[in-house]
Amino acid sequence: MFQHKKWEGDGFVEVEGRIMKLINEDLKVIASASGHKLAFLNEIDIGSVVHIGPYEAELISLIEKPQLVNLSSKSNDGTEALHAPGN
Repeated sequence: MFQHKKWEGDGFVEVEGRIMKLINEDLKVIASASGHKLAFLNEIDIGSVVHIGPYEAELISLIEKPQLVNLSSKSNDGTEALHAPGN
């Protein structure tokens, strides 16, 4: 029996067409899934749980793709920092 892993880190889910990608804080794709029904993809919202490859992800907020590029930055000491729009 196949069991889904739970995504414990912070990351992003990108939906483009019928493809969903799970992207980590370093903006690297760690899993993807294709062939989802458009009806399912159109119903995804905050609080939705989605399965992408072996991972399960709960969506806690929605952002537009251009914001994704500006969200991740490295501080001077090399640690990862996430900045929400408007902060």
